[in-house]
Amino acid sequence: MSPRRLRLAGIACLAVPAVLFLLFAVGEIVGGDLSGVQHVPEVAAVAAIAWAAWRWPFAVGMTLMIAGAALALVFVLWLHPAGITLLGIAIMELLLFIPTIAAGACFTLAGAIERGDLGGAGGANEDAQPSR
Repeated sequence: MSPRRLRLAGIACLAVPAVLFLLFAVGEIVGGDLSGVQHVPEVAAVAAIAWAAWRWPFAVGMTLMIAGAALALVFVLWLHPAGITLLGIAIMELLLFIPTIAAGACFTLAGAIERGDLGGAGGANEDAQPSR
């Protein structure tokens, strides 16, 4: 798969939590609760991360994978003792953290291909001999 397609797949994965945050914001505001505006900066943060990942795919992708996995673990450890059901936790994991980790994997792979770490097009290691 080309690095461009991997980047687009990463953007699509990051769109899942962004759309979720927008739905939270709109739902709360329409319901009369103005505190729904607090979700708008979350969407802006995801958009900024997407921009940075497009520009620096390898570094941001690695960061997304590590941070996504760490936050997913903290989320489970923090919410499960609070009485949230495992089904509720699983749904939140699927909507917020799994897409983030998948986006990180897509961006990391795109960056690795562009750098030539995987023997893809346009890298310094393209003509390198395999080590024994």
